[in-house]
Amino acid sequence: MSNIINSTDLTAYLTASGVTSPNATIVGQVTGAVNKYIETRTHRFWGDTTQVSERYDWAPLIYLRHQDVQAIDSIVLGYPVQGASTSTLTADSYFCDSFGRVTMYLQTPMQFNPSAVNNDLVLITYTYGVLEVPEDLFNAALGVAGGFYNWSMNGQKDVVATSVGSYRLQFAGGTRATIDPDTGQSALNPAQNVSDLNWLIIDSYRMRRL
Repeated sequence: MSNIINSTDLTAYLTASGVTSPNATIVGQVTGAVNKYIETRTHRFWGDTTQVSERYDWAPLIYLRHQDVQAIDSIVLGYPVQGASTSTLTADSYFCDSFGRVTMYLQTPMQFNPSAVNNDLVLITYTYGVLEVPEDLFNAALGVAGGFYNWSMNGQKDVVATSVGSYRLQFAGGTRATIDPDTGQSALNPAQNVSDLNWLIIDSYRMRRL
């Protein structure tokens, strides 16, 4: 699982936000859930690298299912019948970029015959991931996790207002539209509140699964 934020990060964030003695169990659960959600939403592995083995049909050009590729560990070709021989390609017989595009150079008959009857076993093992988490994504993850923590601690309900005696406090939104000094018209912000902004930041790092 991705490592965008950890329990220590979220505990410090909650404490700075005024939460006294954050619940360690809930902090751990929320941290894991937010890390996994962002990984699934963006189709990317954050804060570390991971290795995966995937099977493809043979083609001179293959797009891997993940991007941010750090290295191709092996490409195995063969015939999809139990006991059939396989061939591991040498590193100089293909090329891969960070976006997951694998270009196969011309194969010799001894390596593989790319015909319609034996194109079913192309096993590619590769390592992918983003080692350095961008600061805006890190902060957005903390904001989302903080919201989920408060939701969990408030009986799984979103608190929109609170009052003590005659004193009442209600937050309408974290950001407001501004006025364009040239036109006098309202200039819309990309998000109506900080919560929306956090989700927009996460979505900005999405990559299309190929």
